Amino acid sequence: MVFVELPLSSLDLFGHMAEMRIWLDSNRVDTAGFSYRQHIDRARAWVAFKVRVEAEAFAGHFAGRVIWDTASPGVQFAPPSPEALPSIAATPEQLPPR
Repeated sequence: MVFVELPLSSLDLFGHMAEMRIWLDSNRVDTAGFSYRQHIDRARAWVAFKVRVEAEAFAGHFAGRVIWDTASPGVQFAPPSPEALPSIAATPEQLPPR
């Protein structure tokens, strides 16, 4: 699994969601999961993919970043629960390693 983190605007969350769905459908990409957190006017979304190339294309299109790749050598852990993901107000020490 490959996880992508995206910054979003809470003020247009539905617009962002629709744009992501259109991109996913037009590129025939299936996600493995989705989670988001909202804080006043900002939000972050985490999208899980089974294929790294699709995750990288998605991240590039939506100004996101790949934050976890469970297929990397030596990495073995379960996908994070939404509670384990960093919040918008996370300090640098709370962010996952790159």
